[in-house]
Amino acid sequence: MAEFSCNIIIPFYEQRAYLERLIANLQECYLPYVSVFSLEVIIVNDSPEIAIQSFEFLNENQLNLSLQLIQHTKNLGVAIARETALKQAKADWIMLLDQDDALQTKVFDVLVDAHKRQIDFALMNGFLIHASPKLKFPIYFFEPSLTLKNLIVDDFIRSPGQVFFRRELTEKLSYPKPHSYKGCDDRFLWIQLFLLNPNLRTKYYAVKHYLGHIHGENAGLDSNKLYKCSQDLWEQLSAFDFGSNQIFVEKNKQVLRFILQQESSLAARISYVQYKYRLNRFLRYLVKLLVRYIKLYK
Repeated sequence: MAEFSCNIIIPFYEQRAYLERLIANLQECYLPYVSVFSLEVIIVNDSPEIAIQSFEFLNENQLNLSLQLIQHTKNLGVAIARETALKQAKADWIMLLDQDDALQTKVFDVLVDAHKRQIDFALMNGFLIHASPKLKFPIYFFEPSLTLKNLIVDDFIRSPGQVFFRRELTEKLSYPKPHSYKGCDDRFLWIQLFLLNPNLRTKYYAVKHYLGHIHGENAGLDSNKLYKCSQDLWEQLSAFDFGSNQIFVEKNKQVLRFILQQESSLAARISYVQYKYRLNRFLRYLVKLLVRYIKLYK
């Protein structure tokens, strides 16, 4: 009998090939763990003109995992799709994936270990892969500090698919207004989880089990949009009740606002440099980033 359960949330938009590849990938990864934990994949169809229930690869009789298909009546975007699924999730653990993500075969070793250790928030390393020409590099070269301060200043979680987190952490979440936070919704989620749970038990796993893809469609490449949505998020974040961490928010309002707005835009520019100019120019840009941080902390 399964010891615990996990929901994997996948927003779907137009790209059938991506989803088919990801479902096959999940089946392969899950096969050695079917007796250890139960897995339900929640797919939110954000392409209302496409009937994904007719996709033959989503026939549960041919799968070793469970499926829940949620249909949006109109296109609402990836952030709302995740919100829809989070409200429906019932499992012990949650993972958020994009439809073009991929996982290494032993990825669920991280989940099983985190569950045994009674961890709340497990972050794993991985690779980011550029589309053309192909360039793959690790997300982390050094272990990140899993603290609220570092999350706000550095936004060390590069992609939602790097994280397994307990569903119970989401029970007090506040969801931003629709269409104001494309590219920032996951960051707002992580900040809330850390603020709402001061005693959050975290663990970093150096194993590179996550594979993320960077291409021209990434919302995080548009610095202007990311800057605007971070402004919108700050207004909602500053008005939210974070209990014992509210004092932290009140004392650091000006600094937090600056960081959330400026660094979101800066993170997008870094991603853009990685994508368009590749590694050599990115390293030069990294030096400028370090200088900026030094000035910020003086």
